[in-house]
Amino acid sequence: MQTRERIIAVGLAVVSTYGCEAESPMHSGKRIQQIFVKHELQTQKKGAWKAETWIGGYGYVIDPVNVWLRLTPLDNRLLTVPKATLHLKLVHKKMAYEREATLAADFLKCSEMPRRLEYARWSSREGPQETFPPKDHCWEAKLIDALHSDPRTNAAAVPVERGDYDLFITATIQVQPPLTFEFDPIPMSFYLDRGDLEKSLKERRSTIK
Repeated sequence: MQTRERIIAVGLAVVSTYGCEAESPMHSGKRIQQIFVKHELQTQKKGAWKAETWIGGYGYVIDPVNVWLRLTPLDNRLLTVPKATLHLKLVHKKMAYEREATLAADFLKCSEMPRRLEYARWSSREGPQETFPPKDHCWEAKLIDALHSDPRTNAAAVPVERGDYDLFITATIQVQPPLTFEFDPIPMSFYLDRGDLEKSLKERRSTIK
């Protein structure tokens, strides 16, 4: 029987996260800039908008699934951000198990957010460092522990099952007509602990030889 968990939520739940969304700060004179990593960044353009999404660091079954959405107008005359929702679906690659959530994006104006250095990281490559906020005006939303899987900060959270997954992200922005951005599935893996992680990596290396 398939295990299916569905979460309907509006807004964001604030929790901490394991991983490397923000790496060690970089000193620039008297100022300290955070280095921010956008894991598995994807970009799409539709209508008058560019949508970007990425995820935060992860690794263990108790880690949260954190997702970002950034909207940038392709027409500079658009000075307000429309409402948007994200639908997330985490599907296990081997088991009949999935987690699902639909959440409203709570946007902040990029120009009003703290400055940082950021770059994209994919499984086998990294993009160049860029200064945030960008020159073009944009809005950014951060969805924290979107699948309620981090029991360290949420007593009602349920960790995900161990194993390999695909994360499907669909963003819908409320313009006329509505625009839907369906991003490519993002592979994710969750382990019980560090020993489990190292064992899995060793097994994968042995299959490559």
